[in-house]
Amino acid sequence: MNVERLHAIAVAVKQELDAQATPAAIERLVNGLQAMVEMPQQPQSQQEVSAAISELETRLPTAASNEFSASWRQTLQELGIDDLLGDGLLQVVTGIMRRNEMTPAIANEELKPYAERLRDTNSELNAMIQAFGFFDVPTEDLEPGEVELSVLIPRGAVENELPDLGQEFIRLQRVLGPFVELATGSRPDLKVRAIASSDFSVYLAAVPAAGWLIASALDKVLDLYKKVLEIRALRQQLQEQAVPDDAMQGITDYASEIVARGIEDIVAEMTEGHEELGGRIHELQTELRRSLNEIATRIDQGYNFDVRSEPLPLEEAEDEDDTAPPEPSVDQQHLSSIHQISPRLKFLTPVGQPILSLPESPSEDRGSE
Repeated sequence: MNVERLHAIAVAVKQELDAQATPAAIERLVNGLQAMVEMPQQPQSQQEVSAAISELETRLPTAASNEFSASWRQTLQELGIDDLLGDGLLQVVTGIMRRNEMTPAIANEELKPYAERLRDTNSELNAMIQAFGFFDVPTEDLEPGEVELSVLIPRGAVENELPDLGQEFIRLQRVLGPFVELATGSRPDLKVRAIASSDFSVYLAAVPAAGWLIASALDKVLDLYKKVLEIRALRQQLQEQAVPDDAMQGITDYASEIVARGIEDIVAEMTEGHEELGGRIHELQTELRRSLNEIATRIDQGYNFDVRSEPLPLEEAEDEDDTAPPEPSVDQQHLSSIHQISPRLKFLTPVGQPILSLPESPSEDRGSE
């Protein structure tokens, strides 16, 4: 991650903790459970526990972090605080309370570390944000109307070699180019907004129409890939039982076939209604199919693709007597759609080794890059 992005995430998380008063709510829950242990006959402690749980169940589903983009969610995981926010924390709390409904002492002991981590996180965020301000480190935010496409490249995929990383950047330009052309009618070079590590991440600028098309395609490919996650896990179990690779080839082929058939449907859907492209549409369909295959293969290898946007403000009615707001522009519609899709582009951590075998670019294309 880069420091400007870390600053923006730190501010967003601190605002969420303050707005939802999450540390105080968890503290009240822990104190209520402790009171139940010490004075089990007092109904007040049970009421305090019920009130704290109700408060968390009401507030946490509306947490801003639930709508963070996949790249931001990945940063929360790297920071080790993804389970202290929003739905992640609610899942922790409800799981502990469900398992220990009749044993408040155990529930209390399991929840205490989360209360301590929330206190420490809140305190350290304050210090971090103050330090960023002292050193004039800006926050990395999108301006209204901006779209950002990010790609996380596992270090193992390029073996930490600079030439391999450079070639991967070139291939990403080729993979994403057909979507840009379909959306805009041309294929300009993608502009880099930022580059970061620990895993290599590249952040690219995109126009709203291209960002929407890429986000929609990623959403559909991830839905397809989720269908083979259980197959991949099953193959891993068979490998652990020393089942020969040739005996499992049918499983691998079946998983790839599921994704390949789905990609055909995605290509047909994406290019429907683009008669203005004429004969070029067939070439573009071939390129889109190849790009989607490469995206699916990279997801299978541990890459993460993400698209996020900052909406444009809606225009106000020109006439004070006009109660109907103006229709949103095409860019506004695209930005709104990206904003809705972005939370669904969640980072996947599949079990076992990559399973997909899909046709990508011919070797001669790679050689000419």
